[in-house]
Amino acid sequence: MNTRRTAPLILFERHFVKGPAKDCWPWLASLNHGGYGVFGGAPGRPTRNAHTAAYVFYVGPVPAGLEVDHVCGVRRCVNPAHLRVVTHSENLRAHVEAFDPAFSSTQVAFRGNLRSQIESEAERCGRSFSSMARVLVQRGLATLQKASAA
Repeated sequence: MNTRRTAPLILFERHFVKGPAKDCWPWLASLNHGGYGVFGGAPGRPTRNAHTAAYVFYVGPVPAGLEVDHVCGVRRCVNPAHLRVVTHSENLRAHVEAFDPAFSSTQVAFRGNLRSQIESEAERCGRSFSSMARVLVQRGLATLQKASAA
């Protein structure tokens, strides 16, 4: 048995209790600001969402361009039976529809396209996504303030 490979899995499994496959397995360790479990962060190693780590450990690698989605809608859940890989727009659509079924697919497509445009602009300018989004929001707010003052 390769201990370098099993050690992260053993550490991972200390942070939740496995139950029946039909039940959620809530992450009991750290959560990020969005309520998702966080795993890793040892010196020199990046953190990742716990549900993504669960998918990688129990199912396999996440294909490029896809992300892990909770079928159950519970952000803390790390049960691999409750996880699937989807595109970003599919993930966004599923979460938006869970909160607002009237939200149209056109609005979801617009938000997904907006994200792609911000990512492209950030890459072109050598900025992070969040930094570029802040700049664009500030520009938009300045434009709105000028328009309302006129």
